[in-house]
This record gives sequence, C-alpha cells and structure tokens, in this order.
Amino acid sequence: MADEMSENPAIDNETLVFPIEGMTCASCAMRVERALQRVSGVLSAEVNLATQKATVTFDPARTGAAELAEAVSAAGYRLHEPVNSRRAPLARTETEDREHAAYHSLRRDTLLAAAFTLPVVVLGMLPMFPAFRAWWPLDPARHNLLLLILTAPVMFPAGRRFFTAAWKAARHRTADMNTLVAVGTASAFGYSAFLTLRPETYGAPVEVYFDTAAVIVTLVLVGRLLESRAR
Repeated sequence: MADEMSENPAIDNETLVFPIEGMTCASCAMRVERALQRVSGVLSAEVNLATQKATVTFDPARTGAAELAEAVSAAGYRLHEPVNSRRAPLARTETEDREHAAYHSLRRDTLLAAAFTLPVVVLGMLPMFPAFRAWWPLDPARHNLLLLILTAPVMFPAGRRFFTAAWKAARHRTADMNTLVAVGTASAFGYSAFLTLRPETYGAPVEVYFDTAAVIVTLVLVGRLLESRAR
C-alpha cells in the first residue's frame, strides 16, 4: 500500500489559494492565470477576479510560493501569502486588513472625485443658458480656468490609481482597463487644459471637456467601490 501511494504523484501535490493584488478587469485575471500556468511544476491555476484570489495546484518538489510570486510580479501584479496554508489564521487577518485599507482608500478617492465632479458638471452645463451667462461674472477664459482647477483633484489625487496602473501595465508591455481610462481621461483633460492655458492658439471661444474627464473617473471609481464592497 505504501509503495502504491509513493508511486502516485498526485498525493504529493499541493493546492493553495493566494490573494492577488492589482487586478481590475478580466484581462488582468487572464494575465495572472497565464503567468501562473507557465511556472514549471504548476499543474493548474484558476484566477477569480471577483474574489481577487488564485487557486494553484503545484508540485512542491518543483516549485513553491516564491516562484509563483515572482511570476505574478513579472506580470505586473502581487501575490500574497496563501489563505489556506499552515499560517491560515494569520494570513486571513493580513488579507482582511489589506482589503479593509484598500476599500477605505478607494472610498476616500470616490468621495473626493464626486465632490469636485458635481460642480464641474453643473458649471459645464449652465453656460448653455443665456440667463446664466448674463448673471455669471466670469468671462469664458476665466470660467474654463475655474473648471481646470476643479477637475485637477479628480484627475490626480482621486484618479491617480488609473495612471499608476496604466504605467505599470505599459512597463510590462500590456494594456488593461486602467490604460483605457487613463488614455481617455488624460486626452480630454490635457486637450482642455492646453486650450485653457493657451487660448490664443485658436483665437476664438473653444469647447473644453473637463466635465467628460471628471465624470469618467468618478463613474469608474463608483463602480469599483461597489464591486469592492460586494466582495
């Protein structure tokens, strides 16, 4: 019986569940899964975007957590201590603390973005009404400058996570949802900021898109906050 057990390699395999940090879309999950599957000694790897965890079955004689973490890091993400190892109680506490801190950071950024996006949207729409233009004391150039000042906190303190993640993905020669958000909002904000600071470029009133950039950042943050809270 002992000989039969020693001849069965499946008995020596180990299955661990690792929290993954940095995933934001299905493309991220697929990238992490492929990175894990390419590690020598890994028999199977499944990544769940909703739970932010990877279930990996591997041969401990050929690979281990250090090699798995290195592969995930090379893909642009971070693998943490497994939640079903011998250190399970401590690992679960660390994971919960990390997720708790990430949730509150996301919540803070979302509230900040929403607080500045609301006046940006209102001030972006009201000039369409002649009664508002007759009452509003700012000329179009100063009005656009005010929109620029109000949108900046939405783009950078609140929306910095998109640009950080997009840059990280670019360094690994990949792109994901963060890249889409970063490129779209940066284009709208950069174009509008240029025309606001250099109005003589066209010599006529120009359309700015500060409200577009602010709304996109805020809506994506709200979506991620709801997803994080549900998770």
